[in-house]
Amino acid sequence: MNTKPRTWNHSLDKRPKLKNTDLRFGTWNVRSMYKAGSLRALAELSYIILKGRWCDIIVMNVHAPTEDKFDDIKDRFCKELEHVFDKFPKYPMKILLGDFNTKVRWEDIFKPAIGNESLLEISNDNGVRAVNFATSKYLTVKSTMFPHLNIHNFTWASPDGKIHNQIDNILIDRRRHSSILDVRSFRAADCDTDHYLVVAKVTERLVVSKQTTHRVHMERFNLKKLNEVDVKERYCVEISNRFAALENLDTEVDVNEAWESIRENIKMSAKESLGYYELKKHKSRFDEGCTKLLDQRKQAKLQWLQDPSELNGYNLNMKPDIEVETAIAKPKRYKSPGSDQIPAELIQAGGEILHSKIHNLITSIWHKEKLSDQWKESIIVPVHKKGDKTDCSNYRGISLLSTLYKIISQS
Repeated sequence: MNTKPRTWNHSLDKRPKLKNTDLRFGTWNVRSMYKAGSLRALAELSYIILKGRWCDIIVMNVHAPTEDKFDDIKDRFCKELEHVFDKFPKYPMKILLGDFNTKVRWEDIFKPAIGNESLLEISNDNGVRAVNFATSKYLTVKSTMFPHLNIHNFTWASPDGKIHNQIDNILIDRRRHSSILDVRSFRAADCDTDHYLVVAKVTERLVVSKQTTHRVHMERFNLKKLNEVDVKERYCVEISNRFAALENLDTEVDVNEAWESIRENIKMSAKESLGYYELKKHKSRFDEGCTKLLDQRKQAKLQWLQDPSELNGYNLNMKPDIEVETAIAKPKRYKSPGSDQIPAELIQAGGEILHSKIHNLITSIWHKEKLSDQWKESIIVPVHKKGDKTDCSNYRGISLLSTLYKIISQS
């Protein structure tokens, strides 16, 4: 029998190296770390909202009352849990985890909510409450759905180690239940508590905030003007006049003071002769033409609301000239025409009169809701793809449509 470990030494070993990008959420009841009386109050419900790459993630920590508590305490806790949960938005991923103190026996009626991997033989009142809450809020108990060894499913152990229970749970909304890949407990983690660490592996990524560097606004001199002879001479004269006072500069003067004087003279001379470089301002896409068209549209709508006649409806639905001009310029050149044998170049170069006629035609079509019969026809041309040219299956067909029909469909 070969007992040597398996090694990968082959030069052609190209096993994919996957990046571990999954998230892991854990729940661990560590109340026993505190001495008796040292912890007087601890929040039973708390949550945090994480910014995910595809959706936000709401992680809610829950610590339910034990089974021996009165029903009034349990009812108050359930009511508070529903109140907090109902405030959450609809679309984020919601994960509930913590010590629910539940015992849920595997039964057919509980199967849609808890799955098949429950290890308990009886159900308690907290378990029934948890299942009812999960069913009413469209949640799924993922901690009882993955097959593991019993030691990896138990979440609580008695002090003598003879009794084990599965009372810590992890829930997720049903429409995102596939995001949790695995849930199991880890016994090696120890912090002097009777609960095991329960970890869920979630296939989700957090948003990485890119730190934008703050650019320091620095005024730049217009150095291109130095290519002009007169400007260059003016700069030389300017700087010579300013440095005339420094001819008898004492060599024992402090170096920093001397450099400050030279630097200021250079900058002042450049400012007087060259000036500063002006950044190019990008033109706004929403220009005066867009504002004018928007005002015309609003005026036509107000007229139609005051008098919903056919003429006002026609003015409201009429296409502006600029939209038709844009649609005429869109078709690509040097393309085969349709059955009308009119290429796009002839329409684009037709001038203002032709474009006005096309605008009137499009407006009439828009009003009458009827197309030309010739535009409903197309020329199908077979194009060979590959293989035997005598086999028809090696061809694909392209349809040559009327150019004016393409313009109307884009307007």
